[in-house]
Amino acid sequence: MREQVFYADAIGQRAKARADGRWRRREKLTRLMGLAGRDSNVLAAEQLPALPAGLTVLADVEPYAVAERLDFARCVFTSGVERNRSS
Repeated sequence: MREQVFYADAIGQRAKARADGRWRRREKLTRLMGLAGRDSNVLAAEQLPALPAGLTVLADVEPYAVAERLDFARCVFTSGVERNRSS
């Protein structure tokens, strides 16, 4: 009987430790994301989706990324200035 009580207590402590660990990780993530109040009630998936089978390899991605920046495109659109694209 005493062993059963000890075992049940150990199981309970382990479950509490796991829950506390998840809570601490969630709190840390919330702070890192700069969320507070209602915004901190986010649901996260248990795991990320699998990567697609065929990934596209971009050899020189930086010029493409800079050329396609939406903030630049908005500035160009609102200012009426055409940008020189080298593609």
